[in-house]
Amino acid sequence: MERALYLLPAVYLISFIFTFSSNKYKEIEYLEYRDDSTITHESRYGIEDTNIVFTADDVKIFNRLVNEYQDNKTDIPDKDIILWVANHFKNKEYTSCTLESDLENKLIVNLREFDCVTFVESVMAISICLKDGKNTFSDYARILQNLRYRKGIMNFFPSRLHYFTDWILNAQEQGFVNDYTLQIDSIPYTKEINYMTSHSDKYPKLQNNESFVEKMKKIEESLSSKIFYYLPKDKISDYSQFIENGDILVVTTNIKGLDVAHVGFAVKKDGDLYFLHASSQKKMVVLTEWPIQEYMQPKSFQTGLMVIRPK
Repeated sequence: MERALYLLPAVYLISFIFTFSSNKYKEIEYLEYRDDSTITHESRYGIEDTNIVFTADDVKIFNRLVNEYQDNKTDIPDKDIILWVANHFKNKEYTSCTLESDLENKLIVNLREFDCVTFVESVMAISICLKDGKNTFSDYARILQNLRYRKGIMNFFPSRLHYFTDWILNAQEQGFVNDYTLQIDSIPYTKEINYMTSHSDKYPKLQNNESFVEKMKKIEESLSSKIFYYLPKDKISDYSQFIENGDILVVTTNIKGLDVAHVGFAVKKDGDLYFLHASSQKKMVVLTEWPIQEYMQPKSFQTGLMVIRPK
């Protein structure tokens, strides 16, 4: 972590982050806490690094979860922690593109609203904290950074794991997850990945930045050379008994150039497999009304599932 910068006394700066949503910029106010040498980040908010952007509400949400877990952990087996955390975020607002901002090399922490990926990685980071006995907001931010950025290193836009298959490879390398898809009756999933560079006009950070485009092309070429596996959606009900509560369900797609279409958590209920996810249609974090196979069946662009098991 970089050494904290000491600027003006006490809480110093309000930063404005512009998120790209529905082709319009939406202004959201975040607080970036920078304290003088008499009040350190660690003593005030459990934060040691000014590269973290967050609000006081984010700290409160995290601390409330830690305290509630400490009060009840004897009743919460490790295998149930992920869904225990995820269920606390039910009905939280869905907001797209919460990480697309003007700020460079800042870890954006937002536990108040999610898209499908930030929901999964936020729940994962909190769950890892609870399992490992790491109870500070700074601990949470470090784990989130390791999940969100390649090898945990923030080095501008291309270092973030924009493609979820890249996210999976990074999480496997760091020992956070296993790809369980191979353990069930899956088939190879190979695609030419190039959606971002083929649609660079949709990504403000790629517009007029040939260096970033070239770096993303290399990442896409690397992912295109990998062989993943998936369970076709018409076979999900046949193999759902092998999928466990809290598994990360990754929805594969036939959209040209794109690796996956959606992501969330597995929930077993009355013998069926449901999907807990940040829904762009419902505009909140919800559990599907129907088993996931029924949820996916009418969506022709969704082809099946990868099953990623947190350790």
